[in-house]
Amino acid sequence: MKTKTIAALLSATALATSLAACTSATLAGPGGGCAAALAPMAREIDGDAAARGLAGGFVLVMKGDQVVCDHHFGNSDSESHVPIASASKWLTAIAILTLVDEGKLRLDEPVSARLPEFQGAAGQITLRQLLSHTSGLPSTQLCLADRRGSLKECTTDISYSALTNAPGTQFRYGGASFQVAGRLAEIAAGESWNQLFKDRVSDPLGIPFTGWFGTNPLLAGGGWSTGREYARVLRMVASRGSHGGRRILSDSAIAWMARDNVGTAPMALTPRTDAHGYGLGAWRDAVDAGGAATQLSSPGASGFYPWVDFQRDIVGIVWLPARSSDDGYWFAATQLVQARVRQAYDAGQL
Repeated sequence: MKTKTIAALLSATALATSLAACTSATLAGPGGGCAAALAPMAREIDGDAAARGLAGGFVLVMKGDQVVCDHHFGNSDSESHVPIASASKWLTAIAILTLVDEGKLRLDEPVSARLPEFQGAAGQITLRQLLSHTSGLPSTQLCLADRRGSLKECTTDISYSALTNAPGTQFRYGGASFQVAGRLAEIAAGESWNQLFKDRVSDPLGIPFTGWFGTNPLLAGGGWSTGREYARVLRMVASRGSHGGRRILSDSAIAWMARDNVGTAPMALTPRTDAHGYGLGAWRDAVDAGGAATQLSSPGASGFYPWVDFQRDIVGIVWLPARSSDDGYWFAATQLVQARVRQAYDAGQL
C-alpha cells in the first residue's frame, strides 16, 4: 500500500480499512501483553478504567527496541487511530527542527525577518520563543478553530493580536505561537505543513497515519496518531535523533529540544506545576543533578501521554481517553504506569 498523508485520506471508512492493512507493521517486537513485572499494573489500570466506564485504552512501553508492554482493553489498542491533543506539539517541534538542522531556519532569528506583518515588539519574537510558549502571543486565537483556512491566513490574524507580555518574559501555554512557527516552516521549506511533515517526519519514520487534517492544521493540539506509530517517534528521540540507521535530527537538535527554554521567566499560564521547565514542544519531567533533562513528555488532554526516559532507554505511551477537560484520571494513571515501569527496570525485572 502506498504511503499516504492524513490529509489525503478521503473518508473514515478508507482510513479504517487502510489502518487494518498497514499498522501491524509500524512497530517491531511482540505485543498483546506485558512483562510479568508490569502485569499487576496493567490489571490495576483495567480495573480502574472499567469502574469509570471507559470504553477502551492502551499502555505501550518499550525498553530499547523491545516491547515490554502492549496492553489494551475495550475498543482501543496500540493500533487505534486516536486524537493526541497536545502531544502534537512534540511532532511540530521535531518537524521544525529538521529545518533548523539544515540551516533553513534559525531558533533565535526574529520572526519579522520572514513575517513582516509582525512589527514592533512582536517582530522580535524568535522561533525558540514560539516553540517554548514564551513568545508573549495570546494563548489562543479564533482562527485556530478554522480547518478550512490556511496557516498563512491564521498567522496574519495572529499578527494583529496585542502581546500579553514582552517576548521571553513569561511562559504562557497555548496554541497560537505554534501556528506562527508552522508558517515559518512552510516559508522555509517552500511546502505546505502537511507536505513538509510527510517529507521530513512521516515518510522517514514510516508513520503514514500520523499527522493533521485540514489546510490550517492545529499544530499545538489537532494531531492524530496510533500508539505504535508515535512510539517510532519516541524511539527516534531516545536514540538521539536516529532511526533505522538514518539521521532524522542532529544531536544538537535533541539537545535544543531537551534544554530548559523558559529559564527564569515565570510560569504565568501552565497546566503543570510538576515539570522542570519546558523544552521545545516537550515538558522536562525529570532532570539530573546538573539540570539536564532525563525524561521528556508531551501529554495531551485527550488522554494521550507519551514520554521518553533517556536514563533508562525506555519510551512509553498511555491512552486513556479523558471525558472532559478537567478529568485528571488519565494523568494520574500515567504517573502510576511510569512509576511501575521505573520500579521494574531499577529492580532488574525488565
